[in-house]
Amino acid sequence: MRSFLKYLCITLAILLVGGGCGVIIGANVVNLDYSASEYVEYGDEQKQEGFDEGYKNGQQAGYENGYNAGQNVGYENGYNAGESAGYDNGFEAGQNYKDPNKQYFEDVFAGYAVKILKTESYTFLSCSSSSLKGLYLLSADNSITQIYDSNYNWSSSHELSNGNVLIAGSAYGSGILLYDATTKEVTKIYNSGYSWVYFYNLSNGNVLISGGSASTGVLLYNTSTTEVTQIYALGYNWRSCFEMSNGNVLIGSGSSSYEGILLYNTSTGEVNQIYSSDTGWDYFHEASNGNVLIGNSYNTVNGILLYNVSTNEITKIYSSFVQWQYFCDLSNGNVLISNYGGNGLLLYDVTSNEITRVHISGAFSFFYTLPNGNVLLSVAGGSTYGIYLYDITTNKASWIYTTGYSWDTFVPDENGVTISSSTHPDQGSVYYDYATGSVTPVEEESELSLVA
Repeated sequence: MRSFLKYLCITLAILLVGGGCGVIIGANVVNLDYSASEYVEYGDEQKQEGFDEGYKNGQQAGYENGYNAGQNVGYENGYNAGESAGYDNGFEAGQNYKDPNKQYFEDVFAGYAVKILKTESYTFLSCSSSSLKGLYLLSADNSITQIYDSNYNWSSSHELSNGNVLIAGSAYGSGILLYDATTKEVTKIYNSGYSWVYFYNLSNGNVLISGGSASTGVLLYNTSTTEVTQIYALGYNWRSCFEMSNGNVLIGSGSSSYEGILLYNTSTGEVNQIYSSDTGWDYFHEASNGNVLIGNSYNTVNGILLYNVSTNEITKIYSSFVQWQYFCDLSNGNVLISNYGGNGLLLYDVTSNEITRVHISGAFSFFYTLPNGNVLLSVAGGSTYGIYLYDITTNKASWIYTTGYSWDTFVPDENGVTISSSTHPDQGSVYYDYATGSVTPVEEESELSLVA
């Protein structure tokens, strides 16, 4: 910059002298050398000034942007934190809030043993101490409403299809209550006995009721009249009911004090004992001819009973092994039977009413009938693994796959069926081919093949 001004002053001086007095000969003329270094120095200064100015502006802009962004983030974080704290505090306060006009579970039952009777729609509460009587209904907000003020130890309940609930107690003389879902009122509909614990819904809407270790006989609840009547007066623990296709009901005993099986004739309303030996007859299966196979849940009672629908009589048609409880109807009307003890397969012939043993081992509990009438079988565990095929023409079971157990899921297609286990999915799946009869593992897709 200084070099440029120096050059300008000398030039003006020469022009002024020459213009006024002519050219002065012998004047001392300065030779100006405008080298590249002068321009570099000047450019550096300009560059430095621009850099300083840009740095200053950049600093200011960066500071302002950073400040604004920081303020915004801080505001949002603060707002979110405030919202969260407000929600948590409000939720906690709401949870802890108690309506002064209501009673709450922890306030009424603190220090007491409580029986909880839960049905599909309701939760009832009862105290096991005589100092706190009655029956209470629990609401979603943990508040309770007393709906009955007498007796205690209400211990069993049964919700009906219309939403009403039968409730029985284990305290002496408690009888049976009815909770009306429409009126929300409770009335005692049966005054005798207690510990009514077994309820069975009949197809006409009525309910069979039997007592536990105290009350005797069998009761019938009429859903139309809401009345309870005693239809059988002997024994207790008539716990297993089976309604046949003709509408009549077989009732098995679970108590050694009064053994056998009852027949409830729904047309006449009569109940008669038709079998008087052993107890624990809990497994029933109606065959295609209308007769009923009956197995026992006790591991001390052998064999299988047959109820003849024509004669209303029960006879033992098989006398070996225990706990026959798995049944599979065949396409020809016969029935395959297996038991919990792993004693193989029995075949019930509907024509002869006889049972023969067709396989000697395995507790087969899963059955799948193929289009040709043959049956795939699998065990739930034990020493027998894999999948078996029962041939309906030869009445023999053969081992067709030797790995895994609890094969309980069958998904067919037009060529075969994919078989897997819902309880042991780690076993993978296998495929049974209708044409070849072979069983092969199903290859799972690799992760790579799943990538689009």
